[in-house]
Order: sequence, then structure tokens, then C-alpha cells
Amino acid sequence: MKTPKTCLLCGSTQFTALYKILYGYSLKQCKACGLVQLVPLPSYRVVNQVYQKHIDQFTSYTEQLPIHTEYLQWKVEEMRKKHRHNSNHIRILDVGCALGALLQAAKDAGFQATGIDVSKEAVDYCRRHGYHAVRGTLGGLMSRGQLPVGGYDFVSGFEVIEHEHKPLEFARYAYRLLKKGGLLVLSTPDHDGPWCKVMKNRWFQYTNPEHVVFFGPDTMRKLLTKAGFTDITVRREKHRNIPMYTAFKRLADFSPGWLAPIFIRCMRVAKVLKLKNPVNPWDEMIIWA
Repeated sequence: MKTPKTCLLCGSTQFTALYKILYGYSLKQCKACGLVQLVPLPSYRVVNQVYQKHIDQFTSYTEQLPIHTEYLQWKVEEMRKKHRHNSNHIRILDVGCALGALLQAAKDAGFQATGIDVSKEAVDYCRRHGYHAVRGTLGGLMSRGQLPVGGYDFVSGFEVIEHEHKPLEFARYAYRLLKKGGLLVLSTPDHDGPWCKVMKNRWFQYTNPEHVVFFGPDTMRKLLTKAGFTDITVRREKHRNIPMYTAFKRLADFSPGWLAPIFIRCMRVAKVLKLKNPVNPWDEMIIWA
């Protein structure tokens, strides 16, 4: 039986303690499969409470929407190139669609896209802007027959799976939703990346209280193989423009007191000048399966 102290990938209860991280969480690594996760796993209610308490530390997603849309236009073009059938009739399901950056990119490309999100505010925003969006989870919507099994050329989840309390279930649902020859595309923080190794318990990706599970290339392949996928490609996403002020804000929020004012000044300058960082500093990896 799954418990808050069970590995989310293999079910083991044997862990090696790594760090105590922000918000009092314990980060541990499964001795059997290597997955890194919070142990015990906090409930959705607790995670949301912590997030709301510290919400001022997180840059508004709305401010970053143009740059997210620019990035996802690139990803949609990759989908076109990877599509194995008629490129004029591509159906995409975007899980965790947020404010519809990928839905806009897909619309611009002439594709049919549906977004799902658990946030009422996000879904309402998407609908107001003319996107097809549904509120709910993969499992819940499938059980109610609102998502067609084998109905999509691509299922995407950008910066989503690290939030999932049941990542294996998520991957299995995605597998069922894909057409024969369809592809899953994910992005998620790379726990084996260089920034994580250098920053240790102060790694940027630990600062989001909604991040409950962390993958490296090896554990991601194990997860997707277990879900039924066979042809899996994992690579580090090196080139993704991000606003420089976002990077400086994160550094200011989680730096020692004497450093924070320096990063705050840098943040203000970067925001006024609209500077972008062409190198992705978040240890992000992209997965196609």
C-alpha cells in the first residue's frame, strides 16, 4: 500500500536522507531505484498552505507569459518535425496548461490543442482568451470520459511532473491518451544537473514548495519504461531564454542577508532593461517518449 513514506516510483520504503530543505521538508533518495522525493510526502492541502504563505517570493507567471510563449512556439515546431503522420492535423493535450502559452503557440501553428489544469483561475483565463481548456486532472477527466483514449498525437507536460504526487499514474494515463505513434513531451528539473550538485540544499528547484519529486535522466527513463514507453530520449535543455530579473529574484530570495540587496538591485536593472539570459540556469531536462 502506498503511504507518505513510500517511493513514488518503485514502492520501496528504504531511503537515504539527503537534506532538510526549505519549509521544513525532508528530501530523501530511494535506495532501490534512486528517485529523489519529499519523505514523508506532504498532502496537497499542506503544500498549498505553504505555497500561499510564501507566494510573494514567486515571480508572477503573467509577467513571464510572453517569454514562455516564445519558448513553447519552438517546442510546437519541434512537434511538427517529429510528427509521424499528416502534419496538418495534429492534436495536442497540454497538461498543466496554466495561462495557455502552449495553447497559443499551437493555435498559431494551426494545430488543435486542449489544455487541462487544476486551477479554476487558469482555466477561466484560457477560456476568456479563446483556448479550449478543461479543469481537472488526467485521471479524473479520463474516468468521466472527457478525454479520448488514443486521441492525441502529443501529450505535453512542461514543468508539471515534479508537482505530481503520483507520477507513475500520470505517465500511464499519458500513455493511454496517445495515438499509435504519438509522443509524450515533458520538461522537468534535472536533479543530476551541475547546478544541483553545486548548490546542494539551496538549489533553486527546491525553493518551490509544490515540487515534491525530482528526477534525473536515469529515474525518468525508469518511470516512463514502467509506464509502457519504449523509445525514450532525455537531454538537458541548455538554451531557454528566461528574464534575467527572475534569476536575480530567486537569488535574492534565497541568499544570505548580505548578498540579497545586491541581487535585488540587479533584479531592478534587469527588469527595466528587459534583459534575457540565453543560457538555462535551472538544470532543466526535456523528454520525448
